[in-house]
Amino acid sequence: MPRDATKEAKAERRARLADHQRQQITMAAARCFAEAGYDATTMRAIAEACGFTASSLYTYFDGKEDIFAAIIEQLSTHATEVFARSLPPSMTFEQRLELLFMRLLEFIEAHRDALVFMSKMHHGCMPSEEANVTMVRSEVSFIRAICDWIDEHSSDEELGDHALEDVGFYVWGVMHGFFVQWLSEGGETKLADKVPVMTKLILKGLRP
Repeated sequence: MPRDATKEAKAERRARLADHQRQQITMAAARCFAEAGYDATTMRAIAEACGFTASSLYTYFDGKEDIFAAIIEQLSTHATEVFARSLPPSMTFEQRLELLFMRLLEFIEAHRDALVFMSKMHHGCMPSEEANVTMVRSEVSFIRAICDWIDEHSSDEELGDHALEDVGFYVWGVMHGFFVQWLSEGGETKLADKVPVMTKLILKGLRP
């Protein structure tokens, strides 16, 4: 193998390893934040949770706020990937909506710690104004993804007289309501079991 190609391959492996380690750190931090809260969690506690030394964390992050921002970014990226997944072309809008909900709720269950932590961080209680702005932008991006998905997979007849943005907020509101209920019950039930009910609520709300 040529020397340049060998260097490039090694650089790619190092980048993959660094990305994997960053994800390990953010996952551990999300658990710590969810259990103890952001303010009470120290870099040392995060390091112990993921098997790193406290000093080695600073190789990947500048501090807690940087980790916080990375958690939001990762959640946003993974959520966007859910909307981008393909759907069978033969499906009706109702079937597509049900499958989307199934995938989104599976995403929520898979990222429970991070989402529990985020739900506790009300606007105005963020580590900084910059973090607050990041959180708001993430929510707006998620709602925009809902709107774009509905625009692609529905017809004017299925939307009725409702504005696309209104439908997006409505869908987000229904999902958020079920998520809060799930949290209040301790996350013991499977969110995916609520998919048929959510789908019926959305479709009933869209019909005249």
